[in-house]
Amino acid sequence: MRPRVLIATANPAKQQRLRWLLRGSGLAATLPDPAQSWPRVPEDASSHAANARAKAIAWSRAAGGLAIASDGGMAIPALGDRWDALRTRRFAGPQATDAARTQALLRLMAGLRGQERSAWWIESVCLANRGHVLHTWSADSPRGTIAATYDPAKAIAGFWAFSLWIVPPSRHPYAELSPRRRARVDDHWSRLRAQVQRYFATGHGARLLRPLQ
Repeated sequence: MRPRVLIATANPAKQQRLRWLLRGSGLAATLPDPAQSWPRVPEDASSHAANARAKAIAWSRAAGGLAIASDGGMAIPALGDRWDALRTRRFAGPQATDAARTQALLRLMAGLRGQERSAWWIESVCLANRGHVLHTWSADSPRGTIAATYDPAKAIAGFWAFSLWIVPPSRHPYAELSPRRRARVDDHWSRLRAQVQRYFATGHGARLLRPLQ
């Protein structure tokens, strides 16, 4: 029987991505029961990796087994002190909608041109068991740019920044690409999946998980 791992998020978009990361790893991914109370972990650590670890630790303790969590954000150097990648989801306020976040970032970027609109995504993923970290992976996307406009009808719920983020060589925001074109994009999730699959393929991950079977 394959070890079961809890997907430690209520965000449907992230649930889908984390399940995709684990596909073929030998783990059986399970989604959190919405009727159950799960930990609310403050995302106030000094790095995305530390935030991911805090979430994985808390959720694995609550589940009494394996849990996998992630944390990520957009780096936009030209904005300087006006932007913090660690607060990508919360920069417009804790209750802001995806549409409000997108419009707020467009206002921050107003007047910036060319390389001033350079941006990339930073993502970290952590696997923990009963409150103990097993492994943490991190990846940066290739450098892209922030678009000056976006199409609300093509926004990805839960991944609001993808409505503005143009990943080379495409000239259109990630959210506007077809599923086939998205699958060919060398983004942070593609790089993370390669790391996760390599971890389990080498046998090290299998040795860590063998006692749980």
